[in-house]
Amino acid sequence: LKLCMVILSRASGMAAAVAMESAEERAPILHETEVETGRRSLPGRVGLFAAVALFAVAAGGGAAWSYPHTGHGATVSKAAPRTQFLAEMQPASNPSVVATANKLTDQVDKLKANIASDKSNAEDIQDKADSELKDGTSRIKAAKHEIAVAKANVSKAQDMQREAELQLQKAKAMMEAAAMHTKHANANTERGHTEISEAKSSSKKADGILDSVAEDKKRSRDMQAEEVDALYDEVNYLKGISDDDKEAADAASETARGKMDAAESKMEKASKVIDAAKKNISHAKDMLEKARKDIDHANEMEQSSIRETKLASANKAQGYKQLDAGNEAAAKAEAAQREVDKDLAEVADIEEKALGASASHRTCVDMPGVRLQGVGKASDFAPIAAEKDVSSTEKCRAWCAEHEDCMQMSFSSGNQGCYLFAKATTQVSEWHDEYNSSFCGDEKQKTHLMKMLKEVYAQKPTIPPVVECSWAGDDCANTKCCNDVACTWDFKTCKTYSCYQNEGSAQCMETAGWNKGTVIGGARAVREVAASKGVTRQGTSLFCFMVVNWKGAEGAIANNIKEKKLSIYQCDAHTILSGWETPKTPWSSFINADAFVKLWQQLQQDKLYLQHDWTAKVDADTVFFPSVLKMHLAALNTPQGSRVYVKNSDYKYQFMGALEVLTREAVELYFEKGGQCAGKLIKAHAKAGEDFYMKSCLDAIGVDSQEDFKLLRDASCGDDCGGSKGPCSDGWLAAYHFYRDVDAWNTCHAEALKAQAAAPKPDSSGSGVEEANIPMVESK
Repeated sequence: LKLCMVILSRASGMAAAVAMESAEERAPILHETEVETGRRSLPGRVGLFAAVALFAVAAGGGAAWSYPHTGHGATVSKAAPRTQFLAEMQPASNPSVVATANKLTDQVDKLKANIASDKSNAEDIQDKADSELKDGTSRIKAAKHEIAVAKANVSKAQDMQREAELQLQKAKAMMEAAAMHTKHANANTERGHTEISEAKSSSKKADGILDSVAEDKKRSRDMQAEEVDALYDEVNYLKGISDDDKEAADAASETARGKMDAAESKMEKASKVIDAAKKNISHAKDMLEKARKDIDHANEMEQSSIRETKLASANKAQGYKQLDAGNEAAAKAEAAQREVDKDLAEVADIEEKALGASASHRTCVDMPGVRLQGVGKASDFAPIAAEKDVSSTEKCRAWCAEHEDCMQMSFSSGNQGCYLFAKATTQVSEWHDEYNSSFCGDEKQKTHLMKMLKEVYAQKPTIPPVVECSWAGDDCANTKCCNDVACTWDFKTCKTYSCYQNEGSAQCMETAGWNKGTVIGGARAVREVAASKGVTRQGTSLFCFMVVNWKGAEGAIANNIKEKKLSIYQCDAHTILSGWETPKTPWSSFINADAFVKLWQQLQQDKLYLQHDWTAKVDADTVFFPSVLKMHLAALNTPQGSRVYVKNSDYKYQFMGALEVLTREAVELYFEKGGQCAGKLIKAHAKAGEDFYMKSCLDAIGVDSQEDFKLLRDASCGDDCGGSKGPCSDGWLAAYHFYRDVDAWNTCHAEALKAQAAAPKPDSSGSGVEEANIPMVESK
């Protein structure tokens, strides 16, 4: 037993030494790795502890140890030093084991110290990271404040600059006005001087005229006096000579009177000259007075011009001063803008780093062709200073990945729209190639995101391909199905054509016993169209149109509908097309297929139907309720994207023209392939109405159908379909036909509204958008 103990003791010493050397070699390397990664790594320490454990087992040798002091079983006080414990527990014959154990114990203590140091370093690193994060947040907050202040300063500087520009413009206007006044004053002064000169000249001229008149007057008076005196002298002389010479005296007297008359005439002329001279003098005085007034006005204008010039000079100086202030403010604003730009650049750099850090640990799963529904309102996730570019699917997805709170994105190439949401849902709104959606989250959530992706694609409807069939006279060897039908005169009964094979060819012909050959096909097979549980269904958005012959009774009904905003005005979108009178059949049906082909072409050009899930053609004399139709469409469970028309009546060909309802995809297929129908169907069924034509064409080009015989009550079918006129009292019917005067139409509409109010409403619970349950992870 002792021999075994010695051997085991020595073996344990060797094992401990080897373990210690291994620990000494590995521990420093592991420590360096720990410092670099900041994580706790334990393999080296485990090896060392294993060495200690090996030592303990080997040294123990399976023996029962006891303290020499007491002789009791191995009970060690926790307060006893480990070295003492080990020394006391070892046999005295193996001191090397004790030394090795002491050495290992020291190494353990060192490693524990290293662990404590690593923990302290990690905590320091964490504290530093928290401090840097806090500092970064503070810097962003400060940058936001500085940006706001800078923007305010820029705005204020811009206001100052605008005010300075206004003041400068005002000063310039005042200077221009002063210059104009000065120019006007100078002109008035010059005019005054001219008028004064003219007045002086007129005055001088008047003085000359007065002097001349006075001299002429004096000379005339002197001459007249002399002549009169001479004549009187001569008369007296003659009178004194002889009475016999009386005749001579009379003659002389007459001569004297003549001369006196001539003198008086001269006097009269002289008076007139004097009056003219007086008028000239008066005019000269008026001109002098006017000249004085002009001189006074010119002086006033000159003084006003001087004042305006001084004011303009002052305003000009003030304008220059304000311009300098405005330039200074503009310079400050530019400097502030440069500071703002600098701050924004710094903030943008910080923000881009933060966004990059978020994107580094986040992932997105992509879903091409999917537009998800939105949970709540779309979020902007607007940047602080970084540039936001979400103009493509990739950029939109990247922006979501860079924001911790963004969980869902949808992108539409149709309008370049990027829609981001803080919550996610697996509910699909629409399947189309122009859409792309993604779920985004932490890398640890990727498994769950992939699970959500699978839930999304599990909702994708499977739309069967269009089946091509052949027309009468065409080779049907490959298609093995036919488009044509043969009907009775009233279209109550129709039989499909069959594909007959004769030798190497096959043709579609009327199904009859006299046709030879092997029947290898008939009409296109009717396919069941209904969405299975969980598959995305066609929405209920509704585009409605009405064709109105305004010259007939329809015009009054259409105006009544328009005025009260009823019928198609309650659809999501609507249009009214103008129609015209067409011929009738002997059974009073309109032969209007060709007319409606042209009217449908107008809808193709308008393209309004593309924005909605369903298109409804409604007759004006049909009392129509779009809200009830939408409930019927929801109940059909039509797989989204299906090419479908609705059979609305269990009468004749089950497609009455009062209310024709098609999916958007069915209308698109009609516009794509319906052109082939006109040359075939109108020729074969010349007296058919547009409803028979439309239904036959839709069948021929591969549009599927669904039945809803509670959609319409049509009185035109009479007792054959239970459509006789009666009270409009079925709250589940979407349309009543026909009511061809306004009063009857309004009465039916009112009755139907009461019936709808009393009818039970469909269960709409659970119709909201359900938020996806994504497991949360700790944010980095």
